[in-house]
Amino acid sequence: MVPNTEALATTSVSIYCGISQAKLPPQSWTEIVQIEGRLGELAKHAEASGKQFRGRRSVAWWRRWESIKREASRHVGWNAQKQPLATSSAYEISIAELFAAFSGRREAGR
Repeated sequence: MVPNTEALATTSVSIYCGISQAKLPPQSWTEIVQIEGRLGELAKHAEASGKQFRGRRSVAWWRRWESIKREASRHVGWNAQKQPLATSSAYEISIAELFAAFSGRREAGR
């Protein structure tokens, strides 16, 4: 039997076929914070913690940053308890936002 090429040409393929929108991984910091509010609080803490180190990156600065990353990894990334946050992309977005807040490049929560 010959496949109907016209039907094949009009069919689109999606990598998320059959997955509801609610189960798709979050694509923004705002979506991540809506799922796990503790990350928003962590961003505010990171911003406040980073203010005392502005302009210098000492051993204490790196230790503080590592503790913030460690706390974030409890809520986002492969070990996250909430399934939509258990992705590499959610971890990458979160770490970038937390680092921006910690290093003073932008205000937390925006």
